[in-house]
Amino acid sequence: MWVNPIIFNWDSMVESSSAYTSDVWKRSHELWSHTEQILGKPTNEFERTNSIMDLRRAVDRRVRLLDERYSFRGIPIKEKPSDTLALLEFVGVVRPRMLQKLIAIRNAVEHEDADPPDHDTCEVFLEFTWYFLKSTDQIAQRVVDRISFTDNEDGCWVEVGISPPHSWLPLLRGWIPSGLISDKPRDEWLFLKMKRFETRAEALARLKEEESDDSGLGNKTCDMFFEAEVRGSSEALKKLYRLYFEIV
Repeated sequence: MWVNPIIFNWDSMVESSSAYTSDVWKRSHELWSHTEQILGKPTNEFERTNSIMDLRRAVDRRVRLLDERYSFRGIPIKEKPSDTLALLEFVGVVRPRMLQKLIAIRNAVEHEDADPPDHDTCEVFLEFTWYFLKSTDQIAQRVVDRISFTDNEDGCWVEVGISPPHSWLPLLRGWIPSGLISDKPRDEWLFLKMKRFETRAEALARLKEEESDDSGLGNKTCDMFFEAEVRGSSEALKKLYRLYFEIV
């Protein structure tokens, strides 16, 4: 079966997440703060070298923490990149160009005895690192595992379950109009492995109750209930993962 991704244009809400009580995510900020103090006054070559290396460590700690929290290599798309930074870009968490430049500068300073950047350039990297850490603070502290999408006009709804780091296989369930589900392939629609499928009439008969907007079925427009695993396509999955990180 296939489902129309238009359901992800409905109003979204985080339904549940797992929070981490450890302060390990703050270590990157501590390295950044130390570097800020050094760059807050005129610096010599040695200080600029250490500053670049500390910024690189701050970024590296955060990247490794995110990979620990989410296990990006478990994403079920064969065409995904293998490099962790590229994986972060793949799912829309970050654009890696400046990260890669920072790593390249660190490597040159550390392994090739190259001159460090001038003071102004170091400050540019300091500011970039701050933005990178701030933009990933929330996803480093909690992992969202359930998001809902609701059509407030018709009362139709869908829940998406993703459980990193244990499973990146998205699970869908909800009440939607029958026109949004097809038993034939449709371009850009998500391919589903159906686990449960029920019409509105079947559900009412099973529940043995009168049709009601308070029954959880929405109104008559929402005439199909389904539970399924999302199995493809790769491009549709990639868009769903990017949407996940936009919402969380």
